[in-house]
Amino acid sequence: MRIRRSLRALAVTGMTAALTASGAAGSRAAAPGLDDHAGAIRATTGEPAAHRGAAALAAPSDLPAICRQQKAIICISKAARTLTYLDSGRDVMTAEVRFGRPGFETPTGTWKVDTKSPESWWSYPYRVYMPWGIKFDSRIGLYIHYSSGFALNPKTYIGSHGCVQIGDWETARTLHERTAVNTTVHIY
Repeated sequence: MRIRRSLRALAVTGMTAALTASGAAGSRAAAPGLDDHAGAIRATTGEPAAHRGAAALAAPSDLPAICRQQKAIICISKAARTLTYLDSGRDVMTAEVRFGRPGFETPTGTWKVDTKSPESWWSYPYRVYMPWGIKFDSRIGLYIHYSSGFALNPKTYIGSHGCVQIGDWETARTLHERTAVNTTVHIY
C-alpha cells in the first residue's frame, strides 16, 4: 500500500502512472497528463523520425531486412535502445526502450506475439507491475510492457529481468492497441 501511495504522489507530478486499487484503468485516470513529461517518446502515425524530435532513435533505413519484409512487425534494436513498429515496411511508431539487466539479458532472435494483457498487474516470480503487456516468448515469459521504473529514471534505470520495457504510458498503450497476436517481434 505504501508503494501505491508513493507512485500515486509521483503521478500527480507527471512522472509515472499510479498504482491504484481499481487497476490499470484507475492508473490511467490518475495520470492523464503522463505523456507530457520531458523526454517522452510518443507514438506517431507514420511521420518521419525527424519530425518527431526523435533524431537519436534508429531511422527506418537502419533496420534489418526482415523488418521491411513483414506486413506488421516490431523491430527492437538493443544497440540503439529503440523499438520500431512497422506496417508493410512503413515506420508507424518508434520508442525508447530498456532491456534486461546483467544476468537477465534480453535475448536476440525472432518470435511471434502469443498473448496480450492490457491490465496485467504482476509477473511471477518477479512480482513486477507490467501493464500493456505483449507476451512474445512463452518459454521464459518475455514481454514488451510499460515500466514505471524506467519512466522515473530513464538515465539510471538498471533494467528488467529480460523484458523489453517502455517508459512512456501512452506509447505502451498505443503499441498494445496496434499489435495483434501473431505479430512478429525481432530483437537484434
